Amino acid sequence: MIKLDDWSNRCWERDRRRVLLNDCDRDNTLQRWIAHNGTFVEGPFELTQRKFTQQCITSDHHPKERELVELHVCEFTRGPESRSALWGLHERSN
Repeated sequence: MIKLDDWSNRCWERDRRRVLLNDCDRDNTLQRWIAHNGTFVEGPFELTQRKFTQQCITSDHHPKERELVELHVCEFTRGPESRSALWGLHERSN
């Protein structure tokens, strides 16, 4: 589950191609994400779901802060000009 870091108990949830925020529910399989082609510990990785590994969370182009993300066909996000479906870990600065 990917939960917001703001005490709201809101998690990312798949809705067709959209990624929405809804109340966290451990029993909701649409809120369960995996690190595909990598790991959450080491990165980079693609965010996808176990039954939908052909769809990755990404933007329409190179990501920037506060941009809408959706599920897109992973194959298209792996092209030579685009690696926009790759996520990584970063430390938060206070």
